[in-house]
Amino acid sequence: MNTAFWLKRLTLVLVGTFVLLGVAQLLKGHAAPDAWLHAAIWAPITTGVYSLAALYHARRGRQCALCADTTQQSPGHGESV
Repeated sequence: MNTAFWLKRLTLVLVGTFVLLGVAQLLKGHAAPDAWLHAAIWAPITTGVYSLAALYHARRGRQCALCADTTQQSPGHGESV
């Protein structure tokens, strides 16, 4: 996993978290500026925690079960019965 992979992953997590938190705050009835401020504060914090945990496990050679499952699909995996 090279630097471009990590930058792409962190950008995706940051943007996704920002949008998710902002929309959640809007749905809770908060004013738009307050909702987006909340998202702007918590999205980098959440991304930092996620990235540190992912980096910790990646350095130890551990893969998440979901990542391993999607990259090494066995025949018949995902087919409906």
